[in-house]
Amino acid sequence: GDPHARAAANLANLFDAAAAEGVKVVFSSHTRTSLDSPFSYIAGKARAEQSLRESGANYAIVRPCGIFGDTPAESILMNNAAWVLRRSPLFLTAGDGGQPFQPVHVRDMAALMVELGQSTDTSGEELDACGPDAPTALELFTALRDATGAPARV
Repeated sequence: GDPHARAAANLANLFDAAAAEGVKVVFSSHTRTSLDSPFSYIAGKARAEQSLRESGANYAIVRPCGIFGDTPAESILMNNAAWVLRRSPLFLTAGDGGQPFQPVHVRDMAALMVELGQSTDTSGEELDACGPDAPTALELFTALRDATGAPARV
């Protein structure tokens, strides 16, 4: 079965338990979620968001476009991209690569989630968590390729 659908179902149970206990949930989702996305990861995030809204829990949803940090453990997305760039002759982006990509620093994401979790006055916040820079996907992955000395064509 689809592991993302299974994760969304498990999260629905967790959200229901949080609602029953009066615990606020701060959920890290993804930008541009859609129940009809052809990507199971994105559709799974959308199902989890829907379950959270329907659970009755006090909640906030934070939607990062990507997360990066200062160490390899904090930059899994960029490290995975660099790994592919170093080992493949071609690195493909969606469309023409002109889509803006605004990753957020892991500590900024953590601070936002803590702030939302500590807020008791509101519920139902749904925020995009995007960094201040907005290179296109082509610019970002070309810069990453150049920084790593990778041979891939982007």
